[in-house]
Amino acid sequence: MLNDSLTSKQHIAHVSRKLSNGCWALSQIRKYSNSQMVKTVYFALLYPHIQYCKTSWGCAAKPVLNPLIKLQKGMVRIMTFSHNNDILLRTHGPYHRHKNTKSG
Repeated sequence: MLNDSLTSKQHIAHVSRKLSNGCWALSQIRKYSNSQMVKTVYFALLYPHIQYCKTSWGCAAKPVLNPLIKLQKGMVRIMTFSHNNDILLRTHGPYHRHKNTKSG
C-alpha cells in the first residue's frame, strides 16, 4: 500500500495495529501455554505480517519503522519471557540483514 508520494506510512501503520493486537494476544496465550505454543502462534499469525512487503520498507526512515521495531522487540520479549532481546532481534528480527546484503 503505497500512497501518491510513494511512501509506505499507511501500510506500516496498518501492520503496527495488527502487531499491537498480536502482542496482547501473545501475552494472554503465554499465561496458559508453554513457550513452544506461543512461538507457534507468533509464526502462524504475526510473522507473515512482518515479512509481507518488508523489502519495500527498506528505504523507509527510521522514525517510520520505529513502531514496528518496538512491537517486534515486545513480541520477542513475550515469547522468550525476557527483558533484553537485542541479541535475538539482531539475528532473528525483521530487519536482519544477510551477510551478502550491502549496507548503507
